[in-house]
Amino acid sequence: MSMRGSCMETPLKIQRQVMEVNFFGHVLITKLLLDSIPDSGAIVVIGSLQGKVAIPYRSAYSASKHAIQVSFNFTF
Repeated sequence: MSMRGSCMETPLKIQRQVMEVNFFGHVLITKLLLDSIPDSGAIVVIGSLQGKVAIPYRSAYSASKHAIQVSFNFTF
């Protein structure tokens, strides 16, 4: 899910929706399936270059992709 607009112009409701879909959706599915993954298994999450390099007027999307990148590199 994406939304064009600056951080100041984007309503908080939209920013939350983008985070719910793009970040918390990955977290939820991973947690639900974690016990089913064998010890030798792997979790592969596809992010976006915008998780590393923000693009103007894509602040909510970039933030959600950055959250995926840092969370899945260290947490799970």
